[in-house]
Amino acid sequence: MKPTFLLFLALLCATVSAQAQPFTQPAAATTAPEGTGLIAANAAVANGILTLSLKSKGGEFTAWTHVFIDVGPAAKPSYNHTSGKPAGNGLEILLEGSQAYRFNSDDPHVWSWTPLAGVTVERTVTGDTLTLKTALAPLGLPSGGTVKIFAATYTENYADTLDTIPRDTRSWTFTVPKYNAPLPGAKTTSAVTPLPARTDARTAFKKIQSYSCFYGPGRTTDLLTRDAAIIETRAQSVAEVNALRAAGRLAIGYISIGEDSELRTGDTKGPGGYDSAYFDRNADNLPDKNETWNSYFANAASPAWRAHFLARADEIIKSHGVDGFFLDTVETSLSYRDSFPAMVSLIRELRARHPAAVIVLNRGWDLLPDLGATPDGIMFESFTLSYDFAEKRYVTMRPSAWDHGLEVWQTLIHPAQKKHGLVALALDYAPAADSPEIALAYDRAATLGMIPCVTSIMLDAFYDIAYQGRTDARWLSPAETADTRIVTLDTERNGFPAGTRVTPSSNYADYTVAAVIDGVADKDSLGWRDRAWASTESRTEHSLEFTFPPVASATGVTIDWARDNGRAFPARAFRVEVRPAGPDATAWTRIAQVKDNTVGRSLITFDPATITALRIVQSVAGGASDRPNLMWVQQVSLVR
Repeated sequence: MKPTFLLFLALLCATVSAQAQPFTQPAAATTAPEGTGLIAANAAVANGILTLSLKSKGGEFTAWTHVFIDVGPAAKPSYNHTSGKPAGNGLEILLEGSQAYRFNSDDPHVWSWTPLAGVTVERTVTGDTLTLKTALAPLGLPSGGTVKIFAATYTENYADTLDTIPRDTRSWTFTVPKYNAPLPGAKTTSAVTPLPARTDARTAFKKIQSYSCFYGPGRTTDLLTRDAAIIETRAQSVAEVNALRAAGRLAIGYISIGEDSELRTGDTKGPGGYDSAYFDRNADNLPDKNETWNSYFANAASPAWRAHFLARADEIIKSHGVDGFFLDTVETSLSYRDSFPAMVSLIRELRARHPAAVIVLNRGWDLLPDLGATPDGIMFESFTLSYDFAEKRYVTMRPSAWDHGLEVWQTLIHPAQKKHGLVALALDYAPAADSPEIALAYDRAATLGMIPCVTSIMLDAFYDIAYQGRTDARWLSPAETADTRIVTLDTERNGFPAGTRVTPSSNYADYTVAAVIDGVADKDSLGWRDRAWASTESRTEHSLEFTFPPVASATGVTIDWARDNGRAFPARAFRVEVRPAGPDATAWTRIAQVKDNTVGRSLITFDPATITALRIVQSVAGGASDRPNLMWVQQVSLVR
């Protein structure tokens, strides 16, 4: 029996086993991929464990499955499933992967869930059948009452619904056996208490040679093979954390410092009557949201957020006895620059509050000069390999990203390694432990003195990788050149003739200039790495140059500046120049000088002309007001 369940099983008094009548439905009329068409379901409770099973119409049962529970009409708030099925309305509990969640938004159409602390889900697939097991009591289901259950299968990464059960107007109901459930808000006493804190955790961390980053439950045997484990305490039991620490391993607890996974009302002084912790940069009276992870950007300068974050950090130490903190979402302070000093001070306050705890930053290397010896480590997430959420596939980062990583290491990370003994971790994502590109990730990490870890994008897998990284001097030199940055059009697009060469002055990490002439009207359908082009963020002129084969007739150019989170980032100061055809074809002629621009689309017109080239030049520090050293362009079209 998993230690996670011990706390709640102690609360159960003479629990009656219950078996629901199986729910069946015919196969869907439309053909669904194997393992996704739902034809039967069942629910049962025995010895305090709720067991749910789903059966598909042949094939290995899909990994992309959600199970929801409708606790009852009085339960609020509740979620309405996007499938529109009648049984998919009024849902409060979600079982996804190894975690259980409770819905937390006032809007039933918003995907916003809070993990249920201490609750884990055991997931087993046997051919065409999926079985889920979890402790009954912590779900908060009504003792002796009747609940409704709803399940759905999806395409990869839960993108689109493939099938549901129930599919029609019927309900899959289940009568909960009577049990002594803890009263709402009641505190319980665990039979397992955390081990005493280590006084040498920071010193021990500087000596690690390996680590894992795992947010699922259990896997203690695997985690013991690494010197340190970054874990999600809401998925790991105290006993499991104790097992790691008793063996001399370091357990470092995940905590988000720049985003809130739960949309809280808190002091009600923030946007839309929510907590004052949240940003509202676009002034829509709603907290700014990270759509990828369904979380909300939090302001490190907000007293409400600082109090909430520090209390959460205290609780992680108290409840699980972890050896330190892994601070995720530090880079919110870069997106919201005004909060940068507050983020620095918040991390320093955490250090003062927990002087013996290990502190590891996720990215956020721009803070290192201000933080000095405060952090013990930094993680470079997506150092070599990553995941494209828009295309739903694992990707190898582009050479521009490798060069950015090299520059970050040379200017920020390596100096802190030498001065403060900072431990550098590399975290990369791949579909399997035998993915061939893992060798590339390990080699780059070894060359730059980083400790590697490769895992799944949901951080719920443990890859046992035998490969040993090899140092290679080529990773100490730029991988991208001026020539490799050039993109040549193979067909007419955006008004530019086939054969047009597009030359950027530079590329920001993992960007390519191909985005500005891809002809895609709906840029929101693309991932960030394909949606726009960006220059390096440096205090210099930045430019895009279009060279024609050999000439083009034009009357203007349209520039769509990049958009991020619904907001445009137009260059405030820029000029447009052309090279007219003829004897002076090598000389640039300025046709427009723009200052104090604030519009997201700039149309520059000129008298009809035959030209050999056109370029857009952003002035030094002429970018958007809060990213002045970045040139960020979504699309460029030639008016002919």
